[in-house]
Amino acid sequence: MSRQGGAIEEMFRRARLPELIGETTLAQVRKTFPDDTDFDRWLDGLERLIAAEIGCGAVINFALAGVASGKTFGPGVANRIARLVKNAKVSRPVRLRGQAQGDRLDLDACILTAIDHRIGVRPDPRVYETRIMRARDLSVLALLDISESTHDRIKDTTSTVIQVERAAVALLSEAIADLGDPFAVHAFCSNGREEVRTYCVKDFRQPYDDAARARLAELRGGLSTRLGAALRHAGAEVAYRRSHRRLILVVTDGEPSDVDIADRNYLVEDARKAVQDLAHGGIDVFCVDLVHSGGENYLPRIFGRRGFVTIQKIEALPEKLPMLYFRMTV
Repeated sequence: MSRQGGAIEEMFRRARLPELIGETTLAQVRKTFPDDTDFDRWLDGLERLIAAEIGCGAVINFALAGVASGKTFGPGVANRIARLVKNAKVSRPVRLRGQAQGDRLDLDACILTAIDHRIGVRPDPRVYETRIMRARDLSVLALLDISESTHDRIKDTTSTVIQVERAAVALLSEAIADLGDPFAVHAFCSNGREEVRTYCVKDFRQPYDDAARARLAELRGGLSTRLGAALRHAGAEVAYRRSHRRLILVVTDGEPSDVDIADRNYLVEDARKAVQDLAHGGIDVFCVDLVHSGGENYLPRIFGRRGFVTIQKIEALPEKLPMLYFRMTV
């Protein structure tokens, strides 16, 4: 059993459903299914039963407990994230130039003052600079792709893509909540132009509590990936934030596609236009791509060459996503 499967195995035991599974392990159950698709569907159904038995929020709590103990993603992950949170809480000095008072002269302002004296113009008396400790000032919205492909099982593990996505966002949310940054979590899928579905796990006004964890645990993959429309909806939510920096963090496992569009270049260009429009409105967009062949072709077109990162090992996402966030925002 892989370490990624350990969290599910733990839920499997702790759910206490002896009438359904007895002492059987997931590895033993896997042998009874003819193919991976049927096994994945059974796992999905088991998660629903566990959620009904112990509460959806507990599914997320089990995953977090596995990370904290080092059983799920290896030792040290929780401690590394905790250190990042602690370091990010420290305010950073910001230099303010052209001040009426300060602890040192602003050389550029002094030069301009000398020039004004020479030409007979009344100089600006603000010739000092000072440093202040400025707190973090940003708002972030995590946007999850929960299309049908997220049901795919990760090679050599018992976890699906969406299970790893949920664990990663749970870790990220815990870290951001501890840090105090305003954040929201949305998920999306689509079934044609007229049916783009967005799910609000948490908005900016809500606390990250057991109810939000339950909504995160209830996310299920399905349908297609109309990214442009989802980005515009997310942008409308972030646009109301009065933060110095506003960020949309996209987590996706594949190229934009939908049932009513044969030419995928159309949806790539649509997403690219959405990213450009958001940039013009002062909203940054960054993509975390869960490695798929061909991503090197469409990702730079949509997000720019510095607007995305590819995670080579999907199972490492829960560790990488929070650390990536801190590198981008500290």
